Amino acid sequence: MNPPLSRDYSEEEVNEEIIHSAKAYLVCHSPAEVFARCRKGVEGSVVSPEKCEMDSVAVFKCFQDVKKVPEKCGGVFGEALKCLNGGRYCEDEVQEYLRCDHPAMRVYEGYQ
Repeated sequence: MNPPLSRDYSEEEVNEEIIHSAKAYLVCHSPAEVFARCRKGVEGSVVSPEKCEMDSVAVFKCFQDVKKVPEKCGGVFGEALKCLNGGRYCEDEVQEYLRCDHPAMRVYEGYQ
């Protein structure tokens, strides 16, 4: 028996992914840009896409690292999630979380 190919996500799970995605957009910008440049090249996009594998792994790992909310950011993350789960307009709460220093930023900011 195989697991289902898709499932319905709860509103809270969707909201959590939205917050993580916004943070990853900031934190993972460098590896994502390097990966995109690699894929634009002839070898990366047509001949040997595996030449970009290291960069794609870095983007994936960065996103996984961002999903681990550091303790010092837990409160503001929780407030942003609570706000979104309440169906309110939450730009201030999300921005507050985005400003919270994440250790992954130091790992990936100089990625080349």
